[in-house]
Amino acid sequence: MLRPREGSPEASAGLDPVLALSILVLALIAVGLFVAAFLAVYTYSTPGVEAPLVIAITLAFSLILVINVVRVGIRSLRRLVAGR
Repeated sequence: MLRPREGSPEASAGLDPVLALSILVLALIAVGLFVAAFLAVYTYSTPGVEAPLVIAITLAFSLILVINVVRVGIRSLRRLVAGR
């Protein structure tokens, strides 16, 4: 009942490349956060090791956030133009 029809674009479309990239980067961020937590607890030289890791995690998250906001904006503009 809730499944899309056979001929609908949603059913035939594969995984969106931006979505696939987002999933990959979010998985890498999760691994990076786990490594950062491990380093914070079990090493004594934490600041020298953890600072670049946390900066990289923050930049990766910011990049994915910006890419997804741009994707939503482009999709909204396309729907707006197609609606006219």
